[in-house]
Amino acid sequence: MIRPKKIRNLWGTLVLMVFLIMLSAALLMALMSFLIVHSGIIDVGRFNIFWPISFVMIASILIGTVITAISGRKILTPIIDLSEAAKQVAKGDFSIRVAHEKHRVDVLGEMAVNFNRMVQELGGIETLRNDFIANVSHEF
Repeated sequence: MIRPKKIRNLWGTLVLMVFLIMLSAALLMALMSFLIVHSGIIDVGRFNIFWPISFVMIASILIGTVITAISGRKILTPIIDLSEAAKQVAKGDFSIRVAHEKHRVDVLGEMAVNFNRMVQELGGIETLRNDFIANVSHEF
């Protein structure tokens, strides 16, 4: 099953990366605005545009981070499930299956179906190996 700690690590990393990218873009826009205003290209003497622009930039960063947090959890949960299932297979449990319901990202559903096929084949091979070992040891 899903471990919440793992989701938080992957999910938190995704949200933090998007937040930092958006913050960097906002700071770059602020620097460009500062240079344009102080070079005299745009005369803003009559208008105080600092607060409206600051509010829009901060709101954009927060809205983008919240959207990433919500959508990131939905996208990353199947990946975490697949990772946990792979750990079980590595321990020798070939009965594990991953849910392959319709995902918004088609590749995730396809990965789950392929994983289930792989585990089924590995289970069959394991059964053949065990039968072979039992037959050989019986003959000796």
